[in-house]
Amino acid sequence: MTEHPHGPDSLGMLEARRRFLAEFSLSCLEGVEPRSVLSGTAQALGELLGVDRLVISFVEGRPSSRTLVRHASFSGPRIKPLAEAFVAFELDPALPPSLFSRTFVTSDVLAEPELALIRERFLSAGTRSLISVPIRIDESFRGVVVVSTLEAPRRWEDQEVEFLEAVVRQLSGALRQAELVAQVQKERDRLGVLFELVTVVHRSSSVAELVEAALEVLREKLEFPIGFFGLVSADGTTMEFAGSYGPGVRESLPRGPVLLAADPPPISALALATSEPIVMHDLDSDPRQFSSRERMQRVGVRALVVVPLRAGGKNLGALMVGSDGESRKIESDDVLTLQSLAGFVSIALQQRLTAEAAERSVREARALSEASRALLTRTANRDLLLHQLLDALVLHFGQENCRLLLLDREKALLVNWAHRGEWDGVVGSFALPLDGPGLTVAAARDGLVVNVADV
Repeated sequence: MTEHPHGPDSLGMLEARRRFLAEFSLSCLEGVEPRSVLSGTAQALGELLGVDRLVISFVEGRPSSRTLVRHASFSGPRIKPLAEAFVAFELDPALPPSLFSRTFVTSDVLAEPELALIRERFLSAGTRSLISVPIRIDESFRGVVVVSTLEAPRRWEDQEVEFLEAVVRQLSGALRQAELVAQVQKERDRLGVLFELVTVVHRSSSVAELVEAALEVLREKLEFPIGFFGLVSADGTTMEFAGSYGPGVRESLPRGPVLLAADPPPISALALATSEPIVMHDLDSDPRQFSSRERMQRVGVRALVVVPLRAGGKNLGALMVGSDGESRKIESDDVLTLQSLAGFVSIALQQRLTAEAAERSVREARALSEASRALLTRTANRDLLLHQLLDALVLHFGQENCRLLLLDREKALLVNWAHRGEWDGVVGSFALPLDGPGLTVAAARDGLVVNVADV
């Protein structure tokens, strides 16, 4: 077997490799974007290893359709560059996993059993010997560095393999660092948007101003071309659009409340039912059925995100953004930002709704005071009085859930006498032992008001 004419490593070559590795490590530590220097890296590596060809490729595309794309390459003297057919290729099942899970070294690819299924590919590229070192970040395959000789086999020295592995380790670390920097920048941008929203929200004094502030963030800061804001009715059965923007959107929206229990339901009802955002990258092919599909398509929406607005265990509304799916794509980071934005808006919305309800309650309280005085002076019927007190409490506090327990002194029980709203497991005979655990019996037993903000 004729071997590639490459002798043992000289001391000068070993020193040159050590110097390159030190300089490359330093550039990585200094924050140099690794992909920006790949061309020079490939050239230097190819010369230091004395190979015919070196290729640095990275995985691109979705995980389900991974494609290796060449980002930098080196060809030795009198060696033709790789053909365009080798710029990118799919990671098909014929490729042996060992090429991407660990360092793969062979002096003769034509005699390697693992490479039998792709032997023709090597023949067409002229490859005879190779070292393949995977680029991995957090155990995930991200690319590969391949050095090769053409025509004649070559017996690779251990020092050559170790040198290439050391370079790839540094490259993987630099890529990981660059990704972390990019993630931090994205998070900084996201927090900046949310900070601006919080500032605007604090300045808003009404629900209408709050809605307009949220829509402005969606339009100006997040640059979604279309936005909607819907509010759920007090009884939770309908939703009404409180604000929107985008070409033709206002004219296409229904005039008046939309029934959430319609068949098929509006898209907002699907999000409210699960309390999770709904993301549709392609409205035309999404199998989910909803009544507002045609209306969305009519205004050019092809990609859509619907985020429910919830606070205090209640559905308050929904925030919706859309685009044509091309000029403004919906990324996973967008969904996280919208969820954070929805959280701030929900709390602020509940506060504004509560404030507006409180203003109404102040007006009602005067009438309630007069009614209470009249009630106490005109009736001796205990049951009537207690029912009216429950109704007054519900009206005054704006909360559906209210119950009244009376003490049975002989049995030392707090007996549920009457209630308003939904109480799981509460029936007419429901009772609590006065000496048992719980906040309610503690208040009755100790004769003290128990006020707990978060049980």
